[in-house]
Amino acid sequence: MQRHENEVALMLEAGYVLRYAHRYNEAREIFYATRALLPRNEVSDLALAGVFLDEGKYEEAMAHCQRALNLNSSSAPTYIQLAEIHLSQGDYTRAKRNLQRARELAPKGPIAELTKAFMKLVSVAGPKTQPARVIST
Repeated sequence: MQRHENEVALMLEAGYVLRYAHRYNEAREIFYATRALLPRNEVSDLALAGVFLDEGKYEEAMAHCQRALNLNSSSAPTYIQLAEIHLSQGDYTRAKRNLQRARELAPKGPIAELTKAFMKLVSVAGPKTQPARVIST
């Protein structure tokens, strides 16, 4: 089984390289193949969501995140991916809510640090509230 896992890990790495090279069709092919090899693991759907997000195909990205959550409802990285999708759409409230869920699921470690960085981004990028104006008469 170890050899199979190593091969899938190499396939995933190749898919990520293709994604970051903007070769989205090839990346999708690889991630769909890894999903076929690991049908009960959310990692391929999470990777597919990232590809669709990069292409601006938010509905498809959301669908893959939902599938990932159906496979593993405790996947903090999936909630971070959802937050990134919402942030790209300008929905700061939903982005923040998903990041809070990610923080609940992974309060320590590298995922927690990533969540913290995204929370800072949401607070900086989000809509600014204007202070209440005092109207004197």
